[in-house]
Amino acid sequence: MSEKAREMLAIKADFDEQIRDIMLNYSNRLRFGIQAIYAPHLIPELIDWLDREHPSVRPVFWERREAEMKQMLIKNQISFFFGNLLFQDPANQFACQPLL
Repeated sequence: MSEKAREMLAIKADFDEQIRDIMLNYSNRLRFGIQAIYAPHLIPELIDWLDREHPSVRPVFWERREAEMKQMLIKNQISFFFGNLLFQDPANQFACQPLL
């Protein structure tokens, strides 16, 4: 399966899930963008923390390249991005916090 086909299936799955959430009035999802290198370390910690502190919140994780994550942030498709921000942000659209 091509990368484009996988992206289209992911978009359709997300759309279907959003429709289901709207119909069930379920809006407690947080979308996280994360670079693959950080995923094995951060995702388990985030899930544990959310389960403890906010059990009704359902995390959704996206792994993409940094440029794609930037566009997802701009389009409000993800709420948070964990990774290296290598792009320029002259308009200060994003709040950046170092993890270390």
